[in-house]
Amino acid sequence: GGFYLKLNEIGKAEMAFRAALEIEPNAPAPLVNYGITLVTLKRYAEAETILMKAGNLKGPIATVHYFLGQALANQGKFTEAETELNSALKLGGDQMNEGRRVLAVIYASRGERKKAANELERYLKVNPKAADAQQLSERIDQLKQQNQTLQHQLEWCKRQLFGSKSER
Repeated sequence: GGFYLKLNEIGKAEMAFRAALEIEPNAPAPLVNYGITLVTLKRYAEAETILMKAGNLKGPIATVHYFLGQALANQGKFTEAETELNSALKLGGDQMNEGRRVLAVIYASRGERKKAANELERYLKVNPKAADAQQLSERIDQLKQQNQTLQHQLEWCKRQLFGSKSER
């Protein structure tokens, strides 16, 4: 299965990992790789189940946390995904840097623009020659500008509310 996964022959990899798991259902390596395959196939709910089982059997492994985080994020389970991706980064360091991109999407979707920008900056610090580095830099600038605009609006609202109270 791993051979097919490396060749990006995902269908064959899936069949091979399922066959291995029929022989030994709790074999950690095939579980992990099958979970990765399911994420690649965008079968996120199945991947979540398999990767949770793999994590329970194999213990804290950055790769499991990373792909579980992806599966959860793609199902809209952002709080759980954030936890898994942060675990992946803690355990795997810069090797799990792609997790920062997923975290940035999670934060941006929740309106946490400053956190999203920070994650993208940290991603680019490790991977400055990313193929989309220019687009990411532009997105960072957009997020910072949006955050600054919201901060100014919030300050204005506070002045209006507290200014009118103090005049009474």
